[in-house]
Amino acid sequence: MIKPIAVERWAEGSPERAYAEYVRAWQKRDFDEMINCCQQSWVADNANNDVDPTEILRLHSSLDVTEIVYIDPTHIDDHNADVVIDLTACVRLKNNGKQSVVVFYPRLVKESAPYTADAAGTWGVNPIAALRKR
Repeated sequence: MIKPIAVERWAEGSPERAYAEYVRAWQKRDFDEMINCCQQSWVADNANNDVDPTEILRLHSSLDVTEIVYIDPTHIDDHNADVVIDLTACVRLKNNGKQSVVVFYPRLVKESAPYTADAAGTWGVNPIAALRKR
């Protein structure tokens, strides 16, 4: 049995915590909760498509998350650091019975509403960038 990710390791309201909550939902295959953790603009952009956004998130389901090893902020632009941040996230995965450690570079955006970057808003994961590797 896989131990649930302990999101309490990261400060509430931090981008690291937002990413950890997204990964915990991914671990549980709770696609509705993953949507709740996503960047509001991404959700709004995909709400009117012919494809249900949860179907896009199912791309993650081929990978079983077992642990977040670490999450570190990677500032991309000091001018926008209060509303846009890239993270370096080391995640232990299980794929076809084989374990591996992968480093992802997810981007998070803090928004108060779709298309409204706001330092007083909520951090949301861009799910396409959530699987980005360099």
